[in-house]
Amino acid sequence: MTELLGRENCIKNLRKDLVDIQVAIEDVLSRTGPVHYTSWKSPDKLACSLDMVALLEEYDFVNGEDAYNQHSHVVLLELVVDRLLLLLQSVGAFTELQKGRYRR
Repeated sequence: MTELLGRENCIKNLRKDLVDIQVAIEDVLSRTGPVHYTSWKSPDKLACSLDMVALLEEYDFVNGEDAYNQHSHVVLLELVVDRLLLLLQSVGAFTELQKGRYRR
């Protein structure tokens, strides 16, 4: 498994996955409004306040930089966990809003 760490195609796919997850999060948040959960990756920040564009610019594949690519790969995996957690929390908030609307 370690032979995959830092490979260009893995990093490219993780970046695409992060964009897809972020789109889903934004879709849910457009229905719920802002949610206030801390980030799993950066517990000192709100999950919604992470600048995903800047993070994706920072953590990309660089030819000939094996150590940096491995680091980027790990950070991108951590960001996938962070974004999936925010997606679950946001869907939970949406579900609670819907429950409240249908109880009336």
